[in-house]
Amino acid sequence: MDHKLFSSEAFQRPYQYLRRFQKGANFVGVDRGRVEGNEADYTKIFLTHCGLRDPSWSELRHFVWFLNVQLLDCEQSSFCSAAAAGDLPGFLDFVVRFMIQMSRDFATRSLQIAEETPGLRSMNDEESDLLAQYSLRRQWESSAHPYTFFNADHHSMTFLGFNIHPQSGDLIDPQTNRVLEEKIMPQPLKHSLRANHVQLNENFDSIPRSAKIEKLCSVIGNNMPYDPDETYELTTDNVKKILAIFMRFRL
Repeated sequence: MDHKLFSSEAFQRPYQYLRRFQKGANFVGVDRGRVEGNEADYTKIFLTHCGLRDPSWSELRHFVWFLNVQLLDCEQSSFCSAAAAGDLPGFLDFVVRFMIQMSRDFATRSLQIAEETPGLRSMNDEESDLLAQYSLRRQWESSAHPYTFFNADHHSMTFLGFNIHPQSGDLIDPQTNRVLEEKIMPQPLKHSLRANHVQLNENFDSIPRSAKIEKLCSVIGNNMPYDPDETYELTTDNVKKILAIFMRFRL
């Protein structure tokens, strides 16, 4: 790996957070301006946490860059500041674990691009590609995609596509009740968020369309909520896709 790339903020920030996460340490002392570790350890840690068995460099880079963007938003958020630590105990740990979960999702292959010359492709090849893309789309739509976004104002957040179990603090897929990650939220933090009227188990599909538009605009940074197509159904899955595309463009 190029040493200049390894030493850059965009790579050091996620590396330092993941290094501490892997050791079970807190995130105090993270300094993206200081170079930690070495290229071999860096590669090993990112291969361990990217969620793919045999990732390409492009997929690994997507994982790193997305995690870096999310962690940068985290550092700029008032929720994760030292001043808020007393009111929201363990919130930074929760957010970082969630950011890692989201980054794995965004690193996952979304399209398989064939490298054959178009003129030499047979009808069977094209049919196979269509079948593969349909299979990938079905796999994405049937998989859980829990999202936590720091809104553009850096003072609010949007939660989408997950529940937190009231007793265990497990991250739950609301559609299947499958446990996505155990004990992601400690009880003190859950009680603090509830006291601050933070809705973690909101049913997005049941809220008014105007509220859905406001949530979308808050993440994107549009201060003037606008509904460009009233005929488009804003289901949870459709909104996840919109936000996934938006985050891809951010990268």
